[in-house]
Amino acid sequence: MFHRVRNFAVPIVALGVLAAACGHSNGSSSSGSGANPTSGAVTIKTANVTGVGTVLVDSSGRTLYMLTADKGDHVTCTTSPCTAVWPPLFAASTPSAGTGITASMLGTAQTSNGKMQATYGQWPLYTYSGDSGPGQANGQGIQDFGGVWHPVAASGSPVTNGAAAASAGGGW
Repeated sequence: MFHRVRNFAVPIVALGVLAAACGHSNGSSSSGSGANPTSGAVTIKTANVTGVGTVLVDSSGRTLYMLTADKGDHVTCTTSPCTAVWPPLFAASTPSAGTGITASMLGTAQTSNGKMQATYGQWPLYTYSGDSGPGQANGQGIQDFGGVWHPVAASGSPVTNGAAAASAGGGW
């Protein structure tokens, strides 16, 4: 009897391994484990974040950042080391304007892997892996990956007040 159970169990385990290997994809690329998938509609709004003031946030209330090296819809944070720390805000189409946002400043920029990244005032937008939730701007002033990271004001300008500049040390 033991041999029958074992012989029957082996194909079931193999089937389970095969099913796990063929599991679903969330649409994100290998460009960074923190990168959000191209998931359709994206809404950008403003919120007051302690220490920096009123800044752009995503629909979850997480602070949105820009990298000074990215101006003009040019996305430079495209490698896994960068996107793991600074997940891009991907959008299937032009984001929707929430509270405090000028709709004409919203757009998208195409990344090197063909995905569309949300922009505001031609700044590609990112979240920061060091922010554990809404109301945080722990990425403020970090110098890394070819530029300085700042939250974005409703005017489209980088917010440079708040935390002192720091270096995350990741580089390219």
